[in-house]
Amino acid sequence: MCRIAAYIGPPINLKTLLLDPAHSLYEQSWAPQELRYATLNADGYGVAWFGDDDTPARYTSDLAIWNDHNLPHLARSLRSPVWLCNVRSATPGNAHHAINAQPYADAGSLFTHNGYLGGFPGQTRRALLDALSDEAHDAIAGTTDSEYLYALIRSTAGETLSTQLAAALARLADMTGDTASLLNIAMADAEQLVVARHAISGDCPSLYVAHDHADFPGAWLVASERFDDDPAWQTVAPHSLLTLRPSQPAQHARL
Repeated sequence: MCRIAAYIGPPINLKTLLLDPAHSLYEQSWAPQELRYATLNADGYGVAWFGDDDTPARYTSDLAIWNDHNLPHLARSLRSPVWLCNVRSATPGNAHHAINAQPYADAGSLFTHNGYLGGFPGQTRRALLDALSDEAHDAIAGTTDSEYLYALIRSTAGETLSTQLAAALARLADMTGDTASLLNIAMADAEQLVVARHAISGDCPSLYVAHDHADFPGAWLVASERFDDDPAWQTVAPHSLLTLRPSQPAQHARL
């Protein structure tokens, strides 16, 4: 299990999202309040964003986030209108390595996942391999169920990012059978943030969104745990899919 956070809105420094809030993702790495299957998120961390040319970029580390002496300098200097962040608690059997730290990115999207896939790396991995496009398969660099899930999404047709994600989750349900899978997901392109709170044969992990938070005007925030007591925070309904664009109402769909 992990903790995740995401942002879309006016460009901000990474520090403003990752480090500054009272109960920031940085703090959630060692003091999570709603993490049910672990006590720490010390198995690495990562951030992903879009550069000035709208191309994806990412930085991942196998260090616990509080042990990376580069982070304060990066967080103060990096600036983007879109951020995805993850602090990792590794699923048993998945190697502790920077290559397995999230978020992931390809030519047009960013992705992060809080949860796990039931039956992985056994029957679910075998089923996933059969479903992947050659391009998505060849792009896999690590061993995590999350990266294979991202490859499945990229191998699934959809007119929009939200319909592509929904279709991939429906395909996944046929692969995992009755085994539990926890599927809180945040994806983004340069224009939108798409968020799922979902599970198969299990309870959905915690997830919250906020729009026009006092410290983030005109923006959408997503987080496994609320950063503070601002009334903008709302619980995401279980088995739902949200499409978020700056200064626009959320679009809701059921999974």
